[in-house]
Order: sequence, then structure tokens, then C-alpha cells
Amino acid sequence: MLARIFYAAVLAVSATMVACAPRPPNSLPNCAAAPANCNCPSGTTLQSYTTFALIGAAAKDLKAITGSFFEISWLGLTPESTSGLDDKAGATRTLTVPTNFGNYTFVEKLVSYKEDSDGSFTLFFEQANGPIPYRNATGSFSGYWDTLSVKYAGAHESFIYFSNYLCTTGVVDGMFSPLRDAEDECLQYGFLLDFNGFHEFATKNAESILQSRGQLTGHSTPPVSFQT
Repeated sequence: MLARIFYAAVLAVSATMVACAPRPPNSLPNCAAAPANCNCPSGTTLQSYTTFALIGAAAKDLKAITGSFFEISWLGLTPESTSGLDDKAGATRTLTVPTNFGNYTFVEKLVSYKEDSDGSFTLFFEQANGPIPYRNATGSFSGYWDTLSVKYAGAHESFIYFSNYLCTTGVVDGMFSPLRDAEDECLQYGFLLDFNGFHEFATKNAESILQSRGQLTGHSTPPVSFQT
């Protein structure tokens, strides 16, 4: 529940960012092949978030918690509906996230899933519905592409890695203060889209689950995050 509230807060601040921005595009960009080079629609900008950590548990044990596209309780979320087969390309999940500015419903599509016998896996999914206009503001969520990866790093260690690229309206500067757009002098509010904070929360939650099962027996390091 706490993670669900955190996730809702991430979306809530983003929904209040922009007072004067172009209208949302008519469709999502097709950037699954190369998210880092995505040409975002007019009125949105490409932003990226990355978090990684060393977890003191076997990759197979970490995968048992994090390796499902449908079962995401470790994130504090539960899909209201799913389609297709879990961890099979083409599967979808629908999440409705309540915020102070209304509910946002996201459909996410699994693009690819790869796994190894040592417990390593990489899961890649994308936003499949939209663009989704902001509530009480002009702008949109106009595509995001997420990677979750767990890699074997020894008998009692594994790496976890989150990568998120998204096309959204607004200024991301990490500050809770108004910014002046020099071009049109339109007042824009640049709140931090704290996806990294959510990733770090999820990493710590996975560690807590592992510890409760007696599986956190190796060396762990705190999550490290950065954004561009």
C-alpha cells in the first residue's frame, strides 16, 4: 500500500507540472527498438531514469520475487486486469493509479522477456495506451519504455537494474519551484518525476522480502540512481 501511495505521488506531481504547453500528440511514438534515441512528439521531451544495486541474494531467489510481469506486489501494485501469458511477449497489464488530480489508467505491454538458467532475466515493457493527458493541466504522458534486469553476480549476490525512458510534457529539474520558459514566458512548474525514488523503494522492498525468507545472505550495496 505504501508503494502504491508513493507511485501515485510520482504521477500526481507530474500532472501539475505545466500550465502552458502544446496539446498532446495523437499517438505514441514507436521507440521500443531504441528508446534512448526516441524522437518524442511535439510538446514532450525525452527523459531517462536509471537505478542499480547489488543484492545479497542468489539471482534465482531475486527472480522469484521480481521476475513476473503480472505479479508485481513487490512494487506495491496489483494489475486490475491482464491479457496474454505471463512473461510472454505481447502480454499486457492494466494499472489504475489514483492521485489527487484524478485516476490515471495505464496499459503496459511486454515487449520482450529473456532469462538464463542461473536466474538472470531481462524484462522490457512499454506504455500501450495514450497519450494520457494530465489532469488540470496541459500536457501528457506520451510514451514510456522500461527495462527491469536481474543479473547473476555470484552464489549469493545479484545485480538489479531499472532503466526508464519516457516522453512527457514539462521541465524536470528536481526543484519544487516555478521556472520561467524563456521562449514564451509561460510559467511552468518543474516538479521532479521521482521514478528513481520509486525504483529505490522497490529495491529495498525486494530486499526486505528476501530477508524475511532467510535468503539475504550475501553482500548488498545501497541503490544508486541518476537521471538525464
